[in-house]
Amino acid sequence: MVFSFMDMNKELVRVKGKGGLTPLHLASENGDVEFLAEFLTACPDSIEDLTVRGETALHI
Repeated sequence: MVFSFMDMNKELVRVKGKGGLTPLHLASENGDVEFLAEFLTACPDSIEDLTVRGETALHI
């Protein structure tokens, strides 16, 4: 289902939630390699997105 939404709009990967976390941050936090790969393929620039604490997905 997540991938269906991304097919409609790849920028959804960059939508921030509580604490500024994006889906990429959450996938990183949960160690979900499949989602990480899909999100980064769909929107490579999302790796630069920061949380309210200034963290990228690599920091998490």
